Amino acid sequence: MYDKILLPTDGSEKMAKVIDNAVNLAEKYNSILHTLFVVDTRYADLLTGERGLEASEKMGKKAIKEVENEAKKKTIEITKNIVKGIPAQEIIKYADENKIDLIVIGTHGKTGLNEYLLGSVAERVLRHSNVPILLTR
Repeated sequence: MYDKILLPTDGSEKMAKVIDNAVNLAEKYNSILHTLFVVDTRYADLLTGERGLEASEKMGKKAIKEVENEAKKKTIEITKNIVKGIPAQEIIKYADENKIDLIVIGTHGKTGLNEYLLGSVAERVLRHSNVPILLTR
């Protein structure tokens, strides 16, 4: 049913339940779990220059490693991807290009001013993606 599942991650502490849901679905359906971290180029470089992009990429590697560790516990095949761009657009683009069957995405990550400025990534993906989506709180 779901041969390819996409798990976009933002590296926040609130991702644990989202990761758990994605890993459990991948195990149940014997799916390949695609992980994706998007370095948001709109703000990282404006706030701290090139170091901001480097720090964000480092955070992305750590976030993907967390998913990889959980997937290994259940011997799930995983792909690891870090891209630069606008998160919602890159998630949708990745899903389309890789013929993803399901996107598992968290509804909360960034909060406060960041959420106000950036808008909800999950909401944008939900509104514009042609791929089925599992929203996880």
